[in-house]
Amino acid sequence: MKKRVFRRFRYRSCDAMACFLEEMAGKGWGFSGWRWGMVFEREAPAAACYDVEVFPKGSEMDLRPSEAAQEYAEYCREAGWELIDSRKKFCVFRRIKEDAVPIVTPAERFQNVKSAEVREYLTRFFSQFFLTALLWGQFLTSSFLNWIFDDFMVFMMFVYLVAFIGTLAEGLALLVWLRRMKGELENGGNPFYGCKGKCRKAKYRWDVFAEGQFIFLIVLTLAAVYQAVRNGRFVVILVLAAALLIIGGSSILVSVLRPSREEHWAIQLGSAFLFPISVIILCLAVIAPDEARGAGSGGWPEVPLVQTDYKEITGKIFDIRREQGQSVMGSVNNSMVVYETNAGDTDTISYTVYTSNYDWVLDRIWGRQTRKAEGAEDVSASWDAEIALRSTSPVTTYTVRYPGQILVMWVTPDALDQTQIRTVREKLALP
Repeated sequence: MKKRVFRRFRYRSCDAMACFLEEMAGKGWGFSGWRWGMVFEREAPAAACYDVEVFPKGSEMDLRPSEAAQEYAEYCREAGWELIDSRKKFCVFRRIKEDAVPIVTPAERFQNVKSAEVREYLTRFFSQFFLTALLWGQFLTSSFLNWIFDDFMVFMMFVYLVAFIGTLAEGLALLVWLRRMKGELENGGNPFYGCKGKCRKAKYRWDVFAEGQFIFLIVLTLAAVYQAVRNGRFVVILVLAAALLIIGGSSILVSVLRPSREEHWAIQLGSAFLFPISVIILCLAVIAPDEARGAGSGGWPEVPLVQTDYKEITGKIFDIRREQGQSVMGSVNNSMVVYETNAGDTDTISYTVYTSNYDWVLDRIWGRQTRKAEGAEDVSASWDAEIALRSTSPVTTYTVRYPGQILVMWVTPDALDQTQIRTVREKLALP
């Protein structure tokens, strides 16, 4: 009879892991190894003694004993300890001799745990830093106008930032822990790695903090599903579900089959290429603005302003497009109307209205929209606005700012007169 326990231990909790295995042995469950969780086999209750060591020559890619670990096991067997199994840098030993001697000295053990913990933390820190810097760099530059008015992206930016701050806090906690363990060792003590007794509640709090990455992924996934449902993109949910099934299934398969270090590296490298591509596809599908586009006469989406509202024009509508976005930071509404005149020419207007209660948002939008407006004419009086600029290259473009709103509009072929401007303001509900 076998039993699986899904419990994760950190390198700094190797003694707590040994205590857990001894408790399970006392209940009649002997640890046999890792295969999709910790596997225990039914046996007679016994007062077994386990020792969990951090093997310095181990790798995070090891899912089974490597050649170096097997050689290490032969040395430990002579000392009275039998290797049960190893995973990553963990090596689990069971005492087979009553006079067994410690496998390593307290100083060596501290160095092994310290090296493994620091390396594991730095790997996560730099990956988190890279992703956070990449995302925020994209947000603060080319993608600001799109992402700031999308709840999902605003939420993702916030969660990424909180996750990174949590990673920094975890690093500080690790430094404090290392200093405390080193001090105890220098005072002649033999540090216990893990929590026991009164610190169990603190351990549970630490587990939640340490597993923040997984909580982050769950929250982000739920947010993506919510956004997809809100936008009616149920295909995204199916794609996401399929991706999760593939990732989860492959993780279980890898855990059961336990490939070699080299094979595991190849799998991880493949995932490293596929995962970012999947995330990009998911984000593009989920955060794409709500776009309405007609299919022909009578099927055009409703827009607040068309050419016939402010001037006479002959012909018919050739195309209408409308995109909308909204978040806690404000909203954006973009429309484009193309008329095909009887003379065979086209008359096009495109206008975007940004609305926000936050001046810094509008300031950034204004800066991005006017950074190439050198030589633009000031037409603030015509628009009765805080500031309004008109440029004529390559088309007539108006960039107008009101309290809480910014209008960016370009028209062809002619500029707007005062009466037309008044009509535009009324139709677009501008101040």
